[in-house]
Amino acid sequence: MPVRDEQGSGLAINAIALVSPGPDFTVVTRIAIVSGRSAGQWAAAGIASAIGLYVLVGESFPWFALIALSAARRETRIV
Repeated sequence: MPVRDEQGSGLAINAIALVSPGPDFTVVTRIAIVSGRSAGQWAAAGIASAIGLYVLVGESFPWFALIALSAARRETRIV
């Protein structure tokens, strides 16, 4: 099946977005330059673990809904 022009441009835009550095890269680079290589590695490990936790919570939707509802319930409580 041939790729249409719209699909080709969409693929090109997504490819550029995939390889371009994001805010996480900027934070890790800044920390590594200012505080040293070890601090940069810890920052990268922290970001990776946060993304892993986000994916884990996103995959288990019932737990995520329970946490979100309990947080919303706490904020709307009238004291």
